Amino acid sequence: ALVLRSCVQSVRDVFGSKNAVTPDTLAAHVKTATPFPQEDVEQCLQVLIREGMLERVVDQDSGQTFVKFNASTEDEASFWHEYPLRKIDHVGRLDRIREFVAKDGDRSRQLLSLIRQ
Repeated sequence: ALVLRSCVQSVRDVFGSKNAVTPDTLAAHVKTATPFPQEDVEQCLQVLIREGMLERVVDQDSGQTFVKFNASTEDEASFWHEYPLRKIDHVGRLDRIREFVAKDGDRSRQLLSLIRQ
């Protein structure tokens, strides 16, 4: 939860001055603003996308994908209220993915990149 709270704060900082950024820009900012490994930062951003706090938007002209912070104060409060229940599932899923990655190198990295997309 500490990792996620730091990520959310960093995300909020980014979107304080911008409307939408590329996923790579967002991940790079969160990584530099927090002391956590890249893998944890990416997992946090995936959770925020899955929970609807971040929204993927595709630019019709360029085809480039951007991310927008999509949470109102009420949405965020609701997320943190429900998060302890959801965290159990997220941690279990992350452990299973890590176990798979540890067993099978290249194929698992390909699978992880597909999951992230």
